[in-house]
Amino acid sequence: GWRVRHFYACQDVNFDRAGQYLACAGGEGDISVWRVDGSEKVASAVMAGTVTSVCFSPDGSKVAAACVTGEAQVYSWPGLAPVNQLKHANNCSSVAFSPDGKRLITASWDRTVRVTDLTAWSKVLELAHDNTVWHAVMDATGASIATASEDGAARIWDAASGMCLQRFEHGKPVRAVAFDPQGEFLAAACQDGTATLHSLTGGNDVVLAHGSPLTCVAYSPDGNYLVTTGSDDTARIWPRGETTCTAEVRHEGEILWAAFSPDGRLLATAGADNMARVWLWRTADLVQEACRRVQRNLSPAEWSQAAPGVPYRATCEGKRVPVLS
Repeated sequence: GWRVRHFYACQDVNFDRAGQYLACAGGEGDISVWRVDGSEKVASAVMAGTVTSVCFSPDGSKVAAACVTGEAQVYSWPGLAPVNQLKHANNCSSVAFSPDGKRLITASWDRTVRVTDLTAWSKVLELAHDNTVWHAVMDATGASIATASEDGAARIWDAASGMCLQRFEHGKPVRAVAFDPQGEFLAAACQDGTATLHSLTGGNDVVLAHGSPLTCVAYSPDGNYLVTTGSDDTARIWPRGETTCTAEVRHEGEILWAAFSPDGRLLATAGADNMARVWLWRTADLVQEACRRVQRNLSPAEWSQAAPGVPYRATCEGKRVPVLS
């Protein structure tokens, strides 16, 4: 993979719908958009304080960003030309578009979630909470909104009426939520070190034990994988139906957010080590990339060092197997 260094903690990362660009939210107040291969920064913009959240619209025509000053700014894309902004009374902690791209969902430390119509640029809904709201997202149908709050609850709201439909108590602050693309669960990342998949279909909840306070939870686009990030400097990937992670990547500091690329092949992470990173995380993809870069297989000796106890096999078809002393 590759990495981009910021001057302060990188707060958020998000892919565009085509998987060609990655938007990064910087602690120094900058928004930067990079080619996914890291070869070029193609656009940038500056806000008045730390940028807490950034995302592309579903149709790829806009970028939205949230700031600790309470502002949420919408930019045109390509180019990041300012279009309009709204302002909360306190830190705007997250920003997200509705699936049709016509509404903007913002969460704030002012204890509200606001839904703004982007055509009229008017508030159409406000959801009151008991404490800071860290994160809010809309489901794929646009009918429901999930929120994560410092008050220890994850909630699901009716996106039309603003009625609270379900409340899931965690006992400690909930930092992020994610709707399952397959419609079965709402995932909630909690400061107690667990991600709970709350069943939306009457089934059993599933608890994933990350082991350190969580900062993010996100599904792959097909819903077959879930990523959790935590204060232990790791992002862990969990296959659907399993309670053991099968892949892990690490920063040199707390990982604050993560996102899968549209094809699920790449994972982007944002860290308190001032880094945004893009990773190949599946073993098969890592092997394929390694074989593309080198002209030989690992030797038996190198294999035993890299994979002790695993029987040797040539992984790069058609390339030689060296014998090294």
